[in-house]
Amino acid sequence: MIILKNIKFYTGNIIVSLSFITGVFINISAFAADIFPAMTQTSLNEKMVIYSSLDVNFVGDIILEYQRLHQNVEVEYHDLQTFSIYEKIITESDENKKTADFVFSSAMDLQVKLANDGYAQAVNNAVLSDLPHYAQWRKMVFGLTNEPAVIIYNKEWFKDKKLPTTHEEFSQFLNQYSSEIYNKVATYNIERSGLGLFFIAQDQEFKRNIWSLVNRMGEAGVTLYSSSSAILQRVASGRFVIGYNILGSYAKTYAKAHPNLGIITPNDYTIIMSRIGLVPKYALKPRLGKSFLGFLASKQGQDLLKKQINMLSLSETRESSKYHHVRIGPGLVVYQDQLKRRKLISKWNKALNKN
Repeated sequence: MIILKNIKFYTGNIIVSLSFITGVFINISAFAADIFPAMTQTSLNEKMVIYSSLDVNFVGDIILEYQRLHQNVEVEYHDLQTFSIYEKIITESDENKKTADFVFSSAMDLQVKLANDGYAQAVNNAVLSDLPHYAQWRKMVFGLTNEPAVIIYNKEWFKDKKLPTTHEEFSQFLNQYSSEIYNKVATYNIERSGLGLFFIAQDQEFKRNIWSLVNRMGEAGVTLYSSSSAILQRVASGRFVIGYNILGSYAKTYAKAHPNLGIITPNDYTIIMSRIGLVPKYALKPRLGKSFLGFLASKQGQDLLKKQINMLSLSETRESSKYHHVRIGPGLVVYQDQLKRRKLISKWNKALNKN
């Protein structure tokens, strides 16, 4: 059996890529990981396994800072899609009774469902207890970031036009310029993007006539995408004029390198989602998972997250009443019910005037 593993080793600012062969079966995807070797090599070294939906390029410095405090810990980091994380935790827990030590995912609903279905363990930590009440549930799931849903726009196109600063103004803008911006509006495809579905479900909670806005997007020939990157690229380049419900942390990061991209946090309400951390019930090294979770919730960890992923700080979201945090709890799993999910998607397609 031949097993081919592609692994990157992180040592400070140097990344060393290695490929090596063992056994007799070729399999890359099942084993690909990013390895952060322990800073000291002793008989007391331990390995922590992390499953995360956050790109390793954003989290690398955070892991290295954690390792400076825990120099005997090696970190094996798996960058996965949110649903892959969810399925992997369930499968490994059910079949092997052992899985990752820490899970960090932007799929708030799937993380809560893991805890609700018995796949997470309680964590007692003073730092975690200090998190806002809406950012934790049953001492099992913890919201560690503050990331807004924003409207992005092309600055050049808007240089002589008034920016829409609320959802109602955005709807009016779509109506006023419907012919001029036809096929130049973009948002997520909620049938393919879990984040897009999540944001539109939250829109329903805050804006009862959200479907009028969706209808206006349909009349403007909105283009739908399953990822943020495609929308960000096209709005910044001028191919599109405006994009709706884009994850603000991604937008802010992209705007740093593309100054023609503008960002609006709507003044009537701006939804704040959180990446959720949890320690699986069958974590092989739960002590390490709990340690890393506590580090991310600490002031040092929060400062690093703010810097690396361009999220809002908790103090910033408290400065304005327009920010609405999504409360972590069983209410988040509503649209995991297939019937309710289909009803929401049907309502979306009808509002867009899709057949």
